[in-house]
Amino acid sequence: MNIDNNKTTMPTPSWQVTAFYMSSMMAYIVNTMFSYSLVIYTRHITESDSLTGLVFLMLFGPFAIFSLVGGITADRYSRKGIILMASALAAVFVGIMALVIDKGFVTPSNFWLLGVFAVGFGIIVPFMATARIAMVGNILTPQRLGSGTIIMSIMAVVGYGLGPLVAGLIKDSFSWSWLFGFNALGWVVSGLGFVLVTRMHPQQKSVEASHFDDFKEGLSYIYNHKLLLQICVFMMVMATFVLGPYQTVMPEFLKQTFELGEKQRGAFMGIFGAGLLLGGLASTGLRTHAKRGLILIVCTLFVGATLALVSVSSAYYPSMIFLFVSGCLGGVCNGLVSAIMQEESPDRVRGRVMSMYTFIIIGVPALGGLLFSVLAEVTSLSQSIIYAGVCAVIFSMVFGKMSKQLRSSAQPQAPSSLANDAIRS
Repeated sequence: MNIDNNKTTMPTPSWQVTAFYMSSMMAYIVNTMFSYSLVIYTRHITESDSLTGLVFLMLFGPFAIFSLVGGITADRYSRKGIILMASALAAVFVGIMALVIDKGFVTPSNFWLLGVFAVGFGIIVPFMATARIAMVGNILTPQRLGSGTIIMSIMAVVGYGLGPLVAGLIKDSFSWSWLFGFNALGWVVSGLGFVLVTRMHPQQKSVEASHFDDFKEGLSYIYNHKLLLQICVFMMVMATFVLGPYQTVMPEFLKQTFELGEKQRGAFMGIFGAGLLLGGLASTGLRTHAKRGLILIVCTLFVGATLALVSVSSAYYPSMIFLFVSGCLGGVCNGLVSAIMQEESPDRVRGRVMSMYTFIIIGVPALGGLLFSVLAEVTSLSQSIIYAGVCAVIFSMVFGKMSKQLRSSAQPQAPSSLANDAIRS
């Protein structure tokens, strides 16, 4: 674990730490609420699975570029300032979208407007997401960084589960424009919470090298740190074959299979989030386990298997149980990955390292979402989910065989020496 000598004390008061986490959870809720609302609204307007997947790609596709740029920005400038600015922009942007929908400008013939809003929102979010998770290292001591990061992951999965539920409850009583209007208000509330955080560890900013050198150093650090590289690969498996189809194909599958209303569908989707929460809590005890790498491999394999079983069963209660179990396993994976990446990253490169995490967990699902939405158009919603789960199982087995360091890893590597190697390379 990397220990920065200037971070042996806790300057941030407990109530400010609490404000940070509560504001982060609000941000996770409204972020998931927006993506879920955009997906079901696009499906409502276009009645096309492939077009819904395309808009989803346009929403999270920008993460391929801007999450990495956000990592450089988080290492060069005030992380709190980035969060506040991005939150304000998100609130204004979504508010404008609500007005456009309210005026009736979005129709089946010009649904491309949804793509415009998707891309715009997708550019804003990476900056705040990377800065927010990197900022954990500025409010906690190194001794509490691992557990504090897992708490952050738990907040994320709570938001991941509550987002569809809240969206479903609002849509059940209000119009589409009001749904996005409430989302804009949520961004305002989230941003105001971060204003309360006034005392933090000094941030070690990277300002001497060019932006390209900063970018190259961040990637070199991950590449030379084989453990980080391998857990990134496994997170990509889960993001592509589980999170992608879960967000684009699963909502319509549940609605058609079980004839659910918006509120019921949101609650059913929230079961996956409840599983993520339980799995995240379990990861706090597994973080220091001697076989944590093997646990990550096995959980990734079975999260795909249980996702496929949701579709195979096509029965209400069995599907509910399989979705919950899939969420539990996914929560363990997410908690272990985020904690290890934080612990293995010195502060001056933490933004760039964690930008890879945000890129994978939020950006990569866009590719999987589009891929399996198109597959659902060609085959069926049910078969698309089954194929996604089977792919997760196969790739987990293949990469598990190749990931020697991950299988045998029990102790963190030494980040300081690895960072020096990255700089020299």
